[in-house]
Amino acid sequence: MSGKKPWLLGIGGLLLFGACVNAVGEGSSGAGRPGKPPTTTPVADPLSSKSFAAEVTQVTARGIRVKAAHRDFTLLLAHAGSKGSCSTELFGGLEARIAHLLPVGSTVTALWAEAPKPNLPSAAYVYFAEPGKPVGEVPAGASINEQLIAEGNATLPIDRSMTAAPTDAQTTTLRTTITVPETLPAFDLLVAADAVAWENRTGLIDACRTRVDTEDNRKRELYGPDGKPGTGDDPHRDYPNYSGDSGGSHNGGGGNGDKSRFCRRHWFC
Repeated sequence: MSGKKPWLLGIGGLLLFGACVNAVGEGSSGAGRPGKPPTTTPVADPLSSKSFAAEVTQVTARGIRVKAAHRDFTLLLAHAGSKGSCSTELFGGLEARIAHLLPVGSTVTALWAEAPKPNLPSAAYVYFAEPGKPVGEVPAGASINEQLIAEGNATLPIDRSMTAAPTDAQTTTLRTTITVPETLPAFDLLVAADAVAWENRTGLIDACRTRVDTEDNRKRELYGPDGKPGTGDDPHRDYPNYSGDSGGSHNGGGGNGDKSRFCRRHWFC
């Protein structure tokens, strides 16, 4: 024993054993034993968040397919599409333009514009991811919704024809349907961009306005300044007399008879 007391060696061994046990329990692999799992921050469920980051997986005619927190769902661009008066001009190119702006694999931030539906497309404001911003925080720049409208590739879903309600009234009605108050500032930016694009005939709006103006002029020709049939400003037309007072009109012997038969089939006589 070299002069050392046996009970001191026993205490030293116990202390050494306890230190080894503590080291293993605090994360050391300990000769094949699993360590304590690292602490991770839970990822918020996009369906219960106001805004979230997502990865674009596909752009289709039904919307933007994204993946976030192990969920896959489809986003619609709120109030920015090919509906309204310009659907003919915008429908074909809008999907291609969105696919160009949002290639597969790109990261976006989405702000819900309505209560999300897990298995159905849901409306949102979509933004390019901003470097340095916390994940899911809405960037300060323009939404993709606003960009598409500003460049004349999308419009608000309103009717621009002369017989429709005033644009301001339609916009006010559309604003009352918004159920997420946080998106009202974003919607107002869309309204401003839409007005400027229409006034300046930006992008595809030029072709749309040309067609709408042509249709409105035709309505004025047919139905007067208000463009509506059955109102007091309709042009007066003198229609031919079909009573048969002129000789030969009933038996086809005179010219009036031939004209009557022709005009029964044509409104413009």
